[in-house]
Amino acid sequence: MIWVEGLPYNEIDEASNPYLNMEQKKFKLEQDPQAALKELPGLVQNIFTTYSDKPDVMLSKLKALKENAYSTFPSMSEMPLSAMKYMTYLAKEEGPEAAQDEFLGYMKHKIINEAKASAVP
Repeated sequence: MIWVEGLPYNEIDEASNPYLNMEQKKFKLEQDPQAALKELPGLVQNIFTTYSDKPDVMLSKLKALKENAYSTFPSMSEMPLSAMKYMTYLAKEEGPEAAQDEFLGYMKHKIINEAKASAVP
């Protein structure tokens, strides 16, 4: 028998279970920065309390709380070519106004997500 006590571990895939970490999911989806910041102290305290004996897991949970992508639009910083192709496609298929609206929505979400991430320790 092999003992793995004290070694890092992966928990249940939280993304696939809608009933795990509902508060964290709500924080990530919240588009009102003030409302999101009100939820943050409880989330961080919960992470500290739950994982205080596992610093590597605690740091990964905090990092996961900081990361938040806007999945309906390719990242301009990580995939600029794909983002431009998508903008061109939208402009051609739905018109330049739709492409501009989609881009503005992406930028709004990006700014809000960066503001929320900057508040996480």
